[in-house]
Amino acid sequence: MKYLKQKTSGVFYYRRAVPTELRDIIGKKEYGFSLKTKDKHIALERYVAADKQAEALFNSYSVDAQKSEKDRVAALQAISQAFGQSYVSAASKSVNRRVKRVHVAA
Repeated sequence: MKYLKQKTSGVFYYRRAVPTELRDIIGKKEYGFSLKTKDKHIALERYVAADKQAEALFNSYSVDAQKSEKDRVAALQAISQAFGQSYVSAASKSVNRRVKRVHVAA
């Protein structure tokens, strides 16, 4: 159970690194949340579901050339929402940075 962690409070957490290729998209390096229990047996049961959820999220991102751009963006938006973020393309980020710099300088 390599993604199962227990804090000093005794509560178990699921914590896992976000795959490198998804970090810029999601905006986080780590995916994690409380399993809301101090009981190891309950934590192990919840861990299995949490790990399946994380795998599904990470696998839903695909650079498959067969997918249309619309499908890729929809998948990226779904993953981002699951992480509490909103998807912004790299091109949009670049434009937003330039706008912020101009706005701050003005």
